[in-house]
Order: sequence, then structure tokens, then C-alpha cells
Amino acid sequence: MSTCCATRTGFVWIGVHFGSRGLGHTSATRYLKAAGGKDGMNVPPAVIDEDSEIGRRYIAAMQLAGRYSYAGREWVIERVRRIIGGDVTDMVHNHHNYAWRENHGGRDLWVVRKGATPAFPGQRGFIGGSMGDDAVIVEGVDSEEAKASLYSTVHGAGRLFGRKEAKRRFTRAEMDAWLQSRGVTLVGADLDESPMAYRRLPEVLAEHAGSIKRAAYAASIRRRDGRRERVRSVQGLSHFRSDGIGTGHWIDANRCPLPDQVRGHTFAGKSR
Repeated sequence: MSTCCATRTGFVWIGVHFGSRGLGHTSATRYLKAAGGKDGMNVPPAVIDEDSEIGRRYIAAMQLAGRYSYAGREWVIERVRRIIGGDVTDMVHNHHNYAWRENHGGRDLWVVRKGATPAFPGQRGFIGGSMGDDAVIVEGVDSEEAKASLYSTVHGAGRLFGRKEAKRRFTRAEMDAWLQSRGVTLVGADLDESPMAYRRLPEVLAEHAGSIKRAAYAASIRRRDGRRERVRSVQGLSHFRSDGIGTGHWIDANRCPLPDQVRGHTFAGKSR
């Protein structure tokens, strides 16, 4: 998923939200089977020694998938940047469904963040909403709530309904009406990605107010009734590089003349 957002200061934000495109899932499934584990949500975990042959192989495969994810997102960003022009001035990356070797409370741990991302004090992360929703850049804080969560936060709004249930519950007309009411032109995606199947991101972020803070807020560039619509601006984001499955890149819109229509995607040009 790729989207463009705008800021009050003349910057355009390109958000990309995908991971290793199946590589990580394939390797995890393979090593889960090799370890004698079962696939599913409510099954006993498969525990392996990190220094065993299978443990070392699994960790190497996971890390390879992570690097592949970074490369894929940056490739997409560069493609979009070439289309709209401009210079990349900042970058935010963050994984989810990944494992990190960390120290918490004096203990060395493998922290597995399933559907979650790291949010250490001062670390930024990109959280995209569903189609039609806005996105945020968040920053971890040092609090008791953050410590209790091992400095983790959400990677998205989260689903109310699974993919199969969304296809049964909603119609294409309902989804199109929801998107049109927000001025969104849909290029791809099916009912399984219907925005009604997701929680609203502001409500989710409110539940995590004690462990993260909003560093920036971005609204998608969109059109309504054939006219450019003013977008809400991003505030409070300083421009520095951060290592953080999403990524956000910032492009100087003063060097970025955006056409109204670019390869089937609608942009609104430089924000005012």
C-alpha cells in the first residue's frame, strides 16, 4: 500500500505499508514445521534453542526477510519519488511480526512483536490507517506503561473482522460509498480491505496514550467532486533520519511539482 500526504510546511509524505511480501511467512512456516510445531492461533508455541542449528537458521531467515522488507519499501518510495519529483529529506522505518534481542529489567530476552512494533523512548514509528483514514508518526516515551509493554506499540488500527468475514459482511457498494464520502479514489483492493472491517485509528491511539505520543499527523492528499481538497497538515516533526511494516519518507514539495493525475493516482499538489 502506498499513499501521499501533505504538510503545512510544503513537504509531501509518501507512506508505504508492507513487509517481506510472503518471504517471512514462508520461512517461519517452514521452520515451525521443522521444529514440530502446529500452525494456528490457539496452539502451543514451538520453542527452540537459539544456538541450535535450526535456531540459527531461523534467525538468519527472519533477518534476511527483514532486510528484504527494507529494500522493498525503499524501492517503492524511490519509484514514487521519481514520478512526483523532489528530494527525500527524512525516513522512518519500523518492522512488525519480527523478533528482537533486547534487555529488559536486566534480562536478555527475545521480544516477539506480533502485530506490534518497537517504541523505545524517542524512537519514531509510522502507523497507517485503513483506506480513507489518515496516518500518524508516533514516538515512544519513557513511562511505566511503556515499560510494561516492553516498549512496543501497534503497527496499524487493527481489524474488527477477518478477511473472509469482511467479504461476507460488507458489499462493494457500501465500501465505495464509505470511501467516496471521504473523497478517496480507490485504485486497488477488495472487500477484505474494506475500511469498515478496521478500527478507527484515533480511537486505537487513545488507548495507547500512556506509552506513545503523536509526533506528526498526516492527511491523505485526495480530491472531492473534481476539486482539490485542503488537507490537514503535519505538525511537530523534525527532519532527522531514524532507524526504526511501514515506512514514511518526506519529500521537499518546493522541488516537487505534482501533476493532478500521475499514472492513475490522484495528487493535490503542494499544500497551502
